[in-house]
Amino acid sequence: MARFVFILSPERSGSTLLSAALGGNDAVVAPPELHLLRYRDVASWQRAYPAASASLEALFDATGIAPPPDLASYDTLDLYRQIAEQAGSCWIVDKTPAYARSDEALRRAEALAPRYVWLVRHPLGVAASRIETNHRMRREENHGLAARLKYPAYRLREVVCERTGAAARDLSLDWADVHHRIAAFLAGVPRDRWCRVHFESLVVEPESTLARVCALLGIDLEPAMLDPRGNVDPNLAWGIGDEKILAQAGFSRRSADAWRRHYDETQLADAVAAFYQELGRPA
Repeated sequence: MARFVFILSPERSGSTLLSAALGGNDAVVAPPELHLLRYRDVASWQRAYPAASASLEALFDATGIAPPPDLASYDTLDLYRQIAEQAGSCWIVDKTPAYARSDEALRRAEALAPRYVWLVRHPLGVAASRIETNHRMRREENHGLAARLKYPAYRLREVVCERTGAAARDLSLDWADVHHRIAAFLAGVPRDRWCRVHFESLVVEPESTLARVCALLGIDLEPAMLDPRGNVDPNLAWGIGDEKILAQAGFSRRSADAWRRHYDETQLADAVAAFYQELGRPA
């Protein structure tokens, strides 16, 4: 019978990288973001998040399971249970950052008695990545005369927020909200079912960091786990993970503190800085 492992983190914390690395293990199936437990039933999920259908198809293909003909009628939690029964002995990764924003999604996940990896990235690293992503999306959406006329005003406002540190400060407060929710949730989960790892450790010391996660799952570290890009299907539709992984040669040490080129820790609220220091201690 298959078991599940959920990666809990805010967006832009490196969950795609961690999931792809785990997927290099023969005992692990790691599809892109599923988003299923955000919804009560599959029909609602299909309407709200059609891009994630490719993730579920990838999961079915990897486990050799035929999709049930009445898929849309399933409760999402019941679908997970059926997949677990049919997938054989493996770990299935669900790396959907939005789960960490929903107490209901976390409660539904816990009904599966899974393992959890609590992934922590420096709050300004997350903020810088989110700001970069927002810029890219603005550029991609900048089509048509009206959009081109509005874009400079949007960009000017963004630049002001960035230069004053307001954007990073606001995003770091959001980072803290998500991690406080994760902390409160995991406080009620048996300690042998979760571990906390840091993005910075993952990219600087991938072998030892992945070995900790493997220990949680009771599996061996395998060489393919150290080549995360090689574990990603480039034909999958994106919008269900970070496509930048396809352009990376592997774990990049530079990504650990790239945010320092634009930000410094004085831009963090005192409470956020203290909470990050607390999370830096061994879990």
